Amino acid sequence: MGACKSKIKGGGASLSVNSASINHLEAKIKKKLQKQSNVSSKNSISIQDVTIREKKTFSEPYYNKTMTVKKGPFGIGGTYENCPVFGCAYDVSQTSSVDIITYSSNVVDEAEDIFKDISTELKQKAKAKKTGMNAGAQFAVNRAIDSSRDIAIENIRSKLLNLSETNNANLQKVTIEYETPPRCKDPCGITENGTSGPKVDQSVMVHIQSADILSSTLKIVEEKLAEHGVDVKQSISSSSDECVIQLLISGVSCFVCLLIVWKLFKMFEGGAKGLAKGATQMANPENLKKMSEMVNPENLKQMTDMIGQVKSATGKR
Repeated sequence: MGACKSKIKGGGASLSVNSASINHLEAKIKKKLQKQSNVSSKNSISIQDVTIREKKTFSEPYYNKTMTVKKGPFGIGGTYENCPVFGCAYDVSQTSSVDIITYSSNVVDEAEDIFKDISTELKQKAKAKKTGMNAGAQFAVNRAIDSSRDIAIENIRSKLLNLSETNNANLQKVTIEYETPPRCKDPCGITENGTSGPKVDQSVMVHIQSADILSSTLKIVEEKLAEHGVDVKQSISSSSDECVIQLLISGVSCFVCLLIVWKLFKMFEGGAKGLAKGATQMANPENLKKMSEMVNPENLKQMTDMIGQVKSATGKR
């Protein structure tokens, strides 16, 4: 049933990576980098003196991937296709200064732990019941991730080594370069704010460095997953959230059906007199209006928004 059904198609498997997972992993990497920063050399300069640019042109197919987004439960708000996952510029409009930091040589030692965080997140996603993956598909995911370990760790170590050898502490003007394009927020522009790049604050430098490490490592892992017949899907929200909404709507629909059956039962139970009375009640404009309102798309949207508000209040993504 829509988001509640298995993602396994044919003999292959599909693993979904949503924005919550990306944000969670970026935060973990960011924390590790900050732990290895040289606090004594930390400097803050005006955003006007900072240039953020890409280090190279992104021609790899991985960075040209697109996604399809269905708005609302069952896609009642429309389906948007071919929305670019990467390529939106970083948004620094909310900050006036940038923290310029340097790292100790020990930052290189974080490489294995960073990969462990990434691989654990992906393996747990494959193991979760909501993915619908069978034992064979889970084995393929684990084997693919394990086979990418050496290459991925070397990639992370290389980036960390470069960070440890770069010293911008005493510069008045700084250029921050990224080797992987930023991920887009709301790639299909279905929200009120529309498509945009990641919003960054005063810690923009470590944010970009964390995102660069994560994206380049996921590229390596996903290529290995593809070799093992596992397709990685990009999504905005978790499929379990969509499933809950769909089940809620199905429950409301079932309630309406039961109400109709109960009305019919009452009509036949009372004979001709009850039939006439029940028919009158069923045809009553007020009753018809109530039943219509229960399945009205606007009300369904309100239920979706209400769930979103509850999740925001509780901090759940």
